[in-house]
Amino acid sequence: RNAALLTRSVKRLGGFWVKVGQYLSSRADVVPVPYLSRLSELQDGMPCAPFDDLVRTVGEDLTEEALGRIEAADPEPLSAASIAQVHRARLVDGRDVVLKVQHRGVSNLMRRDIDDLGVIARVLAYFDKDADFRPVVTEYSAEVRKELDFRQEARNMEEVRSLLKGRGVKAIVPKSVEGLVSERVLVMDYCPGYPIRDLEALDRAGVDREVLLGRVVEAWAAQMHVGGVFNADPHAGNILVSSDLGEDGDASIPVLLDFGLTKRLDPKKKIAFARMVHASAENDVDGLLRSFDEMGLKLNSQDPFGSMAAMQRSLADTVPQDEAKEANERKRREYEKRREAMREDQGVQKGQKLRNPVDAWPSELIFFGRVTNMLRGLCSRLNVRYPYLSTMAESAADALRDSVPHEERAVSIVHPSSLDVDTDLQRRLVRAAEHLIEDGSAMGLQISVMQNGTRVADVAAGGFGAPGTPPPPPP
Repeated sequence: RNAALLTRSVKRLGGFWVKVGQYLSSRADVVPVPYLSRLSELQDGMPCAPFDDLVRTVGEDLTEEALGRIEAADPEPLSAASIAQVHRARLVDGRDVVLKVQHRGVSNLMRRDIDDLGVIARVLAYFDKDADFRPVVTEYSAEVRKELDFRQEARNMEEVRSLLKGRGVKAIVPKSVEGLVSERVLVMDYCPGYPIRDLEALDRAGVDREVLLGRVVEAWAAQMHVGGVFNADPHAGNILVSSDLGEDGDASIPVLLDFGLTKRLDPKKKIAFARMVHASAENDVDGLLRSFDEMGLKLNSQDPFGSMAAMQRSLADTVPQDEAKEANERKRREYEKRREAMREDQGVQKGQKLRNPVDAWPSELIFFGRVTNMLRGLCSRLNVRYPYLSTMAESAADALRDSVPHEERAVSIVHPSSLDVDTDLQRRLVRAAEHLIEDGSAMGLQISVMQNGTRVADVAAGGFGAPGTPPPPPP
């Protein structure tokens, strides 16, 4: 009953609050099932606007020539969400498309909601400096305003589609139709499919859930760490499973929708986040602290191993939904133990306020955390234990390697200077060095042999270092 009341209230408020409800509906790892079921209605089941309103908007935004390219549109929407609703349509050239049209008045409503949220944040910060969420509101507000311009969304789709193709990620991103895009109207390819949250449909189609989720996570890993431009709203309503099996009969191909809320990282921040993820996967405490410094995250704690443990918890393997309740209870107990240890460390009695563990944090962390939580929640909802961190770390490692200038990259196990000596002993030592390092028996070695003042062997060799770290020159 409470879940139904909450959902009705969010629908009535509309605008920004639907975004909040959509986020909660994606957290199968923490939100109770009755709430998940009800809040999922917010992903694509919002009240529909009259078709005449959409026709009016399309007529206002597109030229007569552009309108003449649309042969027909289905008055029944495929879905309706917080900002727009989508209708299937057909172009005069026979191409099947979808027509995404912004709700009339939603732009003003969203801006008003954001302004109201800013007022609430200022009031909270005035009474409690530890509850200063103004940076969160500022960052989120800037990105949500961009979501209201469908021309930017079309550019985002093109960039991400090209990125995933280049990375070999098997996922579909619809292509917009040139000449049929405006601030409030977006025409794109029709990609047949069904919601990823429809577990019965997944099973009927013979979908491999682990393969499907692997492609979804790989797609976001590439966006976040390689491209530095990522869809910051990966709730289940924005991901379909393609019903077009193609020639190979693959039933596990995701269709990625809605690139309105898309975050862009500047090159330095992109590398900082990639280093943070890779360091977490490799237990590299120095790398983790370096990433914090690069991104502007300042902690009140002098416990680097505690920071590493916290990162690994937040990026750990996902927990299937049928185990989530027990896992959350275990996390709660562990959290209380950590809080008790912090109270002892700070000399604070139970009931008194603990010192804020964070002094400063980058605004981009909002969307990094949002995507991480939503994707992990999706894995839980599909009842899959997925190695989230290791998948993210692969793309993070690629980004770090790419950040090293070509002239500074190691190209082989044995340093090129070893080619300067041409003796039988040198060749045997090179083969031995390669074998020792490749099988893990040695991390690195240097050998120099002189005979009667002449070099007869001179070998410098070593394993490849952490991504993003240029190799040291030989002595």
